[in-house]
Amino acid sequence: MNSLGVTPQVHRLYSDLADGQILLQLFDIIYPGIVDWKRVVKQFNKRRIVMEMIGLLNSVLLSFYVLLFDSLFKQLFVLKLRQRTFFHI
Repeated sequence: MNSLGVTPQVHRLYSDLADGQILLQLFDIIYPGIVDWKRVVKQFNKRRIVMEMIGLLNSVLLSFYVLLFDSLFKQLFVLKLRQRTFFHI
């Protein structure tokens, strides 16, 4: 990416590509004229981006915890069911 002449240069892949500016520059370098630069927002509200990322992270974590607890309760139920059938046979 840096060898193609994007500005600013990329040092940290994920954080530097977070706003999409560099990716749009790459598309424009590879396919000239494909990006309509008049429609591109150049300045971002960093606080808004952070809050959106936190919201996304919270929803992912919530989904993970729901899945984790659901799996745990199912395993406990199966264990309890096996104990009951084992002792009554």
